[in-house]
Amino acid sequence: MVETLDPPLWMTFLVFCGFLFHWTSVYFEWKQVRPFAKALAMALVIQWTLFAVHFQVNYFVVFLVIAQIFGLLGDILLLFSGKWFVWGLGAFLVGHFFYLGLLAAIMTTGWHIGLISGFSFSAALICFVLWAAYLLGFSRFFSPYIYKNKSDLPFWIAVILYGATLSFIVASSVFSIASLPGFDWVQIFLPIGAVLFFASDNLLAYDRFVKKIPNGRLWVIVTYHLGQLSLAVGFLYLIGMVTEFTL
Repeated sequence: MVETLDPPLWMTFLVFCGFLFHWTSVYFEWKQVRPFAKALAMALVIQWTLFAVHFQVNYFVVFLVIAQIFGLLGDILLLFSGKWFVWGLGAFLVGHFFYLGLLAAIMTTGWHIGLISGFSFSAALICFVLWAAYLLGFSRFFSPYIYKNKSDLPFWIAVILYGATLSFIVASSVFSIASLPGFDWVQIFLPIGAVLFFASDNLLAYDRFVKKIPNGRLWVIVTYHLGQLSLAVGFLYLIGMVTEFTL
């Protein structure tokens, strides 16, 4: 049905091999191999995306690939300690803005071409309430561990902004699927990917600021990889719907 979602089987297999390679390097703490494996995994996701569209890109795909590239940049920056954590956070934040921009562009185009016929205020209200509730709970829970004095305020603001953006992606992905006509199981990859990414970053925050989680680093990276790939599948499906409808 969707021509833009047609990656070769060998490329998908290669992506999961890259994931498994990184997961193994994390589990067994192969410190010399782990940085290479981490960068390779996300690079393979970007390659998979390009193969899925047969290297024929439009501005939707450009937005998706740019978001993934900033994810790769964030992965690399987080390999370093200290102030690089903030830069890595910033890279992921920019990537999230591109994800949101892509989703907004797809939904706007869908309304313009008649693919999406209406606006569900009830779905929007539910998503907004859930987003606001999470943000309030997140700030109250993590505040004692991060914001201990005024010098921590800039970092705390950055963390809150990051959490707000990522959780808004979750809410927006759910709303977008609820707005589509009909249903196809591939649609759920978008909210699943957003939730997995969301879970990965919350696990990372808890492991870093509150308490170490057994095999926490492994759980963070597994949910992150599956989240990024699921987002790619979900976004490509929506891009395919919009592209087909305009043909």
